Amino acid sequence: MANNQFFDVHTHSKESTLKKAAVYNFYKDFHLVKNYPYCSVGLHPWYIDTNWETTWNIIESAANQLNVIAIGETGLDKIVTTPLQQQLKVFALHVQLANQLQKPLIIHCVRAFNEVVQQLTILQNKVPVIFHGFNKSVALAQNLVQQGFYISFGKAITKYAVGELSILPLSNIFVETDDAAISIEKMYDLAAYRFNIDLNVFSLHIQQNATTVFGKNIDWL
Repeated sequence: MANNQFFDVHTHSKESTLKKAAVYNFYKDFHLVKNYPYCSVGLHPWYIDTNWETTWNIIESAANQLNVIAIGETGLDKIVTTPLQQQLKVFALHVQLANQLQKPLIIHCVRAFNEVVQQLTILQNKVPVIFHGFNKSVALAQNLVQQGFYISFGKAITKYAVGELSILPLSNIFVETDDAAISIEKMYDLAAYRFNIDLNVFSLHIQQNATTVFGKNIDWL
C-alpha cells in the first residue's frame, strides 16, 4: 500500500468505490458486492428479522467472494428490541463463518462488551477482531487491546482530549468513516492529533495494521 494512501476499515459511503483502500460494509443489497473493490458482509443486530435465515444464506454465499475481506459488522446490541438470545445465535454464525474462511471480524457492540468477548472465547475465535466505531473509555480500550483485539475510531474520536489515547498501542488501532459525512483523510488528521503523534508516523502504523490483518486477502502490497 502506498505511503500516501489512507485506509478506511469500515465505511457505508459509496465514495469508497473510488478508494481501493476502503472496506465497504454491506448489511443489505448483497448482490452489489461484486461492484466494490473490498467489502465486508454481515447481518447487523439492528436488522435481524423473521426472515434472517434467508438473509444469512445470501451472506454465506457472498462471503466466499475474494473481494469480501471481512465478516460483519456483527455483534450484540442491548438497546435494540431483538432478543439477546437471538442476537447470540446470529453472532455465533458470523464467528464460525469468519473462522472457516479465515477472514477478520468487524464488531458492532453496544453495552455488551463483556458478552461479546465471552462469546468469542466460548466459540474459540482465532481470527482478528476489530471493534468498530469505538467511543467508550480509554480504560475499556486498554482492556480490549491487551486481549489482542483491534479498536477502530470514527468521528466520535473528537470526544477524547489531545494525548488521552496515546497510552494505547498503535499496533491495535484503525480509523473509519462509518456513515459520517467526513473524509478518511480528515479522520487521519483527527486521530493523529488525539494520539499526539505525527500524521505520517500514524499513517505508517495503520498501514502496517492493515497489512497484518488483511494482507493475505488484498493486493495493496
